[in-house]
Amino acid sequence: QRAREFSLLAFARSVSTLVLRLALVVGLGYGVMGVVVADLAVTAVLMVVMIRWFAPLIRPVFSPAVLRESLAFGLPRVPHGFAQQVIAVGDKFILTFFVSLSEIGLYAMGVSVGLIQKVFLSAFEYAWAPFYYATVREPGAARVFSAVTTYGVAILALMTAGLSAIAADLLTVVTHGKFTAAAGVVAWTSLGVFFQGVYLMTSIGLNITRRTEYYPVATAIAAALNIGLNVLLIPRYGIMGAAYANGAAYAAQAAIAGYFSQRFYPVRYETGRLARVVGAALVASAAGQSLPAMHPALGVLARGTTVVMVMTAGLWIGGFFRPEELRVLDRFRRARGPEGNPLGGAQVGETGL
Repeated sequence: QRAREFSLLAFARSVSTLVLRLALVVGLGYGVMGVVVADLAVTAVLMVVMIRWFAPLIRPVFSPAVLRESLAFGLPRVPHGFAQQVIAVGDKFILTFFVSLSEIGLYAMGVSVGLIQKVFLSAFEYAWAPFYYATVREPGAARVFSAVTTYGVAILALMTAGLSAIAADLLTVVTHGKFTAAAGVVAWTSLGVFFQGVYLMTSIGLNITRRTEYYPVATAIAAALNIGLNVLLIPRYGIMGAAYANGAAYAAQAAIAGYFSQRFYPVRYETGRLARVVGAALVASAAGQSLPAMHPALGVLARGTTVVMVMTAGLWIGGFFRPEELRVLDRFRRARGPEGNPLGGAQVGETGL
């Protein structure tokens, strides 16, 4: 019930791993081993930091009932995790049959930059599960989940629109112009991360109702779609075919898992507001990309600022923001009440969401 500390640790781990990888691989020339050493070092330090929390929990104990319950809940995650890996790495394997190694390198760079927003998504994921498990016990929980999803999708849409708009300039700055052609891959990879976020927010009913056997169903279908689209699209579109397949697979995963989740734990999502979010993001991204050519560093700043301003203005004019929701969400962020209730003792049903 300490989601804030957990999120900070998760964020610190992501940032520290990224910085140490760059230092070891680029600065000290460790090569691939630098990635491995960075992961081991950061994990070791994190364990020392967390020992105050987990050491008191270590003792000899065994419960067959808890084991059965845990396996019933967790075993479906095994094929689910395998299918997710297929989606994550299958495109690289298929690319080797159709394109050159230089194009694969171009694609890999585009994917790496497109995954930047996963830093935010990873931190959100760690905090999201403790939050919805605590909130589901309160009256009006489904309304809170709907509102949080609306704002979560809005943040992801803003990040996706911004990253798509600045992709070419950002690649030019980071790679000294060597990988600028991967801008399209960045945009579609970022879109895939957006759909991963939608999946995380709209499939929670499967965890809440313990129907986790549907997770591997959704992910297996998405993985099969990913492989099929890669085989179909890469020969015609090259690395962009792999990018298209990636975005489509994650969209399918979100749609299928969300469908199953609604069967067991219905949540009335605000489709009208979500549509306004998507529309505003598309317009904002187009506005950012339409700016004339300029120095890449200046382009990152100008296009990014344009996306933020245009999307914010579009949502404001469209009546997206509601003062009472902003106040409640701010209380979720700042306050922590007894027994993990983030509203400081107030019932969820009192929020007015």
